[in-house]
Amino acid sequence: MHHTNKIIPFMIARQRVGDYYPGLNPKTLANLNSQGKGPKAYKNGRLVFYIPDDIEAHLKGEAK
Repeated sequence: MHHTNKIIPFMIARQRVGDYYPGLNPKTLANLNSQGKGPKAYKNGRLVFYIPDDIEAHLKGEAK
């Protein structure tokens, strides 16, 4: 799964992940996070963010 040709921000809010990684569901990321799996999540208030490099490493099966 590859991101589109959009400029990738430094961090992506969980609910916007599908805008940059089509087919990657925010609910899937939330479930993985609750299990201690998936890309590292950063919380700011009620919002959860991800670093694109961490998402890509997760999608490739690489631990970061």
